[in-house]
Amino acid sequence: MTGRLRLAGRRPTGRGRLALLAVGAASVTLISACGSPTPAAGGDPKVVKIAIGGPMTGDAANDGKQLYQGAELAAISINDAGGISGGPLKSAKIILVKYDDKDDPQTGVTVARQVLSDSSILAYAGGAISDVSVAQAPIFERSGMPFLSVYASADTILEPAKQHVFVVPPTFAAYSYSMAETIAADKINSVGIVHLTGTYGELITKYLVERLRALQISIVANEAFNFGDTDLRPQLSKVKAGSPQALVMVGFTDSDTLMLKQAQQLGLTVPVYDPGGIVYSQTFLDAAGPLANGVTGNTPSDPHRATPATQKLLTAWQAKYNTSVIPDSGAFAWEAIHAIAAAVAAGGVTRESLARELHSVSIADTGIGSLRFDGSGARVGGRLWIFRIDNGKFNVIAGYEQQAQFTVVKIR
Repeated sequence: MTGRLRLAGRRPTGRGRLALLAVGAASVTLISACGSPTPAAGGDPKVVKIAIGGPMTGDAANDGKQLYQGAELAAISINDAGGISGGPLKSAKIILVKYDDKDDPQTGVTVARQVLSDSSILAYAGGAISDVSVAQAPIFERSGMPFLSVYASADTILEPAKQHVFVVPPTFAAYSYSMAETIAADKINSVGIVHLTGTYGELITKYLVERLRALQISIVANEAFNFGDTDLRPQLSKVKAGSPQALVMVGFTDSDTLMLKQAQQLGLTVPVYDPGGIVYSQTFLDAAGPLANGVTGNTPSDPHRATPATQKLLTAWQAKYNTSVIPDSGAFAWEAIHAIAAAVAAGGVTRESLARELHSVSIADTGIGSLRFDGSGARVGGRLWIFRIDNGKFNVIAGYEQQAQFTVVKIR
């Protein structure tokens, strides 16, 4: 989380081997009113060009794919409805420009500079891990371009205070605190933790440990692993030796799946919790198979919400992508594009004025929930739904709302 130094969120740093020259050329797509990509119309000034960044290639390409799908579907929805709804650019169509940051902070910096050099781009939405968003945020802030961190949600993205940077997901504390409260509600008295190194894994774990201790839940082991590790049995063995009542895993889809398999091999058969929002996706269900059953996680998407906006989004997602499971990265990208469109309609037709209007955006229901930002650029009232997987289905068991950075309140 959101993701997180990913929110949902989220790959570790230390991938400097990726040369800056590896940044691929940006691809430009106009999402037309009929819902299919067409070349941008060179003679039409009434377009809103938005850069979308994420890991479009490499190990984390699935995250980038899902993030782009959310942005793409939002652009199609807005364009199909007639384009921007008001203001000087009323009826303008949205163009998406895709950039590949490879989940690498150095590459992300290069992408930010490329985006800024294109004066036709009004805003940037992207970031699947917080390491990348943290590196990009000061660059966009200094240049006055609105930057919406789509999946990454570390508190440090907004530090020090900025006026042009926004975080769409709830922040890490919300993910960790909501899961700690769930563990307590399940009457778990002790846990073992296996977490990824890097900002995402370490901050999620830090907040989780703080809250668990406040709830008088003991941590019998807190073991770290690195991105790319394929044998997590040493860490899991230390957890098992402490005889915990539950296992908490803080990783990504591939590492969480591996953890489940190797825990089973070791006979570590206890309830499993994921506070990072990683396991809410069809990809995880397909990879983990029956081992996914019983895993408890959190997500901003409540598939059982009966509002018209939610049902419209679910129907559109199912029709275009052949699954009713909207992954966190896709959900937040959908919201980011709708926030930008609303700010443009309110008069945000330059980079500077768009940033000002984003601070005033208030969408009652995006299909995920209500969306607005406080003066710092943090989301106000972000919600997370706790689910437990049963027979390959996500069953929502509770809901929480983030009312301040370290205040999470149960709402269901």
